[in-house]
Amino acid sequence: MVRVCGVVTACAAEGDTSDKSDETVFSRTGDNTWLPGQFARGPFQGVQGGAVAGLMCAVAEELVGEAFTPVASTSAFVRPTPMSELRTHANLINRGRRAATVEVRLTAGEMLCAVSMVTFVAAFAIPDVRESQVAALDPTGLPLRQSASRHGEPWLMDLMEGRVGTDGVYWYRFPVRLTGQESRFARMLAPADWTVGISRPQTWDSSIVKAIPNVELSVHVSRSPISDWLGIRASSDWRQSGSGLAMAELFD
Repeated sequence: MVRVCGVVTACAAEGDTSDKSDETVFSRTGDNTWLPGQFARGPFQGVQGGAVAGLMCAVAEELVGEAFTPVASTSAFVRPTPMSELRTHANLINRGRRAATVEVRLTAGEMLCAVSMVTFVAAFAIPDVRESQVAALDPTGLPLRQSASRHGEPWLMDLMEGRVGTDGVYWYRFPVRLTGQESRFARMLAPADWTVGISRPQTWDSSIVKAIPNVELSVHVSRSPISDWLGIRASSDWRQSGSGLAMAELFD
């Protein structure tokens, strides 16, 4: 189980679910440069925030190596990330025996678009710790829930299979790689970003706000994800000032 929190701000058909598992959302064009593909778009004219966070996490993972596992990611979205060549700047803040921290900045030209802080830990076996156990669930039998983009162009949701249960948990299967090298944790950030949308004021189908761009995304895990499915049980606290906090428990 994981938890995600996102700070958001409000502004006054079915997707294509065909198999695109051989694609990556971002193509590497240089040592630190990336080009977003057509499915990298979010609900607005720019790269989806969770995909931005996932790209920065993947870059941080490359820097620290396989000895460490990502357990937390906090990303601030300074401005919309354009569908153009992007550059990542990674800085190793700390690397000890048990933990490491990496800061990654994402720019487009001279513009800073996003900043992320990714925290890693190294495994340390404690066999006597009793872990919580949950029953396995196969979401494939749940009703399909896909959404077409408002702008009419391909977007990240087209790469996902979405389903919703009677308990209010939304499930997304996202098997497509972001860069081709990232962990499931990094890839999980893309569907986790939908927490904001599914917890909007009123309901998914009838909302009193026109758009809900989030300005920050934080995800924390107690273990690494083991499935391409991500379940989201979301809630939110909205204010008449046009801002709010979206939160969720996440399951795989």
